[in-house]
Amino acid sequence: MLMEGLTVLDLTQGITGPFCTKQLAQFGADVIKIEPPDGDEARRIGPFPGDTPHLEKSALFLFLNDRKRSVLLDTRTEEGRKAVARLGRHADVLVESAGPGVLDSLGLSFHSISKSNPRLVYLSISNFGKSGPQQDWKGSDLVFQAMCGPMFNLGDPQREPLKLAENQGLYYAGNIAAVGLVAAVLSARLRGCGSYMDFSIAEALACNPEVRFPNYSYSGEPSKRLGNDVFGPYLVGGYPCKDGYIAVQGVGRGEAWWPRIFEMIGKPELIGAPKFANRESRIAHFDEFRVIWYEWLHNHTREEIFDAAAEARFPVAPVYTVEDMLEDPHLAERGFIRTTHHPAAGNLLTPGLPFQPDGQAGEIGRAPLLGEHTGEVLAKFGIKVGKVDNPRATTSS
Repeated sequence: MLMEGLTVLDLTQGITGPFCTKQLAQFGADVIKIEPPDGDEARRIGPFPGDTPHLEKSALFLFLNDRKRSVLLDTRTEEGRKAVARLGRHADVLVESAGPGVLDSLGLSFHSISKSNPRLVYLSISNFGKSGPQQDWKGSDLVFQAMCGPMFNLGDPQREPLKLAENQGLYYAGNIAAVGLVAAVLSARLRGCGSYMDFSIAEALACNPEVRFPNYSYSGEPSKRLGNDVFGPYLVGGYPCKDGYIAVQGVGRGEAWWPRIFEMIGKPELIGAPKFANRESRIAHFDEFRVIWYEWLHNHTREEIFDAAAEARFPVAPVYTVEDMLEDPHLAERGFIRTTHHPAAGNLLTPGLPFQPDGQAGEIGRAPLLGEHTGEVLAKFGIKVGKVDNPRATTSS
């Protein structure tokens, strides 16, 4: 794999940090995940099979930490801190998300570890960065989307702003952090020395092009929520149909699209009809068109609509569920959906890689059991620690 031979010390928890290091693990890096005695906090976040909490069966943890190795160390003890510091001396990359000043107080700062490992790339992930008046603020996906631009642009203009579903902001930030790490690793290889990177989740979302800073610089006015009215009397967004939903791509105000729409819905007689002949008449009679449109959708399946759209050369796509994706012949042909076996959680479906190095789909690993690789990793680097109480003996959290 592309990053085989790269050793990454992962001291992150939650979503953004683990998703960042997951990208490196998928590229083949050896990601050593340091977990406290009670495990990463994600182990206690569901969903769980049967809604029964279990440290080894969190779907979130299993997704975020596949292909990593788990080492159980208690950084509240001097012995645990020394062990982490010694591992840091052998690592190419260290990623942490403990918050401003926390690792400094434990003697695990970049300054401390890089003294004996000058080639170390050290990434600190925090909510608002390690400096500034907001450095100690708590945050969440909702907070970041609200304060950093994406949320203001989403939703109907007559309604309240909306956020992207679930934790998309945190995952987006994890991807940006991974890109930064790859650049820093390349720089370390070229220059022969490491670097310290202060990464702000909030700023990662603020640099999203959809925040539209360039628009504001030209107009002096913030962007407006447009909802599905991006193009006025036009079709754009999601719509219900006979067996689910379809999505229509808003492709502009061009008059050429309307004949294709009328062909698609089997109403060629509407082409050139006075009610729909131009933009002004469509605005005046758009409610009448909606009735025709929704009735046609109601009587057709996603596949029928997709085929009709393809014939008319109008951009429509079916809205897939997970089940639909599992049955998609294209994804099956590329081997994208994979099955992994976890000793505690059993067989799990997981997405593969969106790239295929050397034309190969690549291996998909599994997430580690809590502390599974402690002895193996510490022995490799000649590190000895006393027994750390492992709550895995108690199956539920």
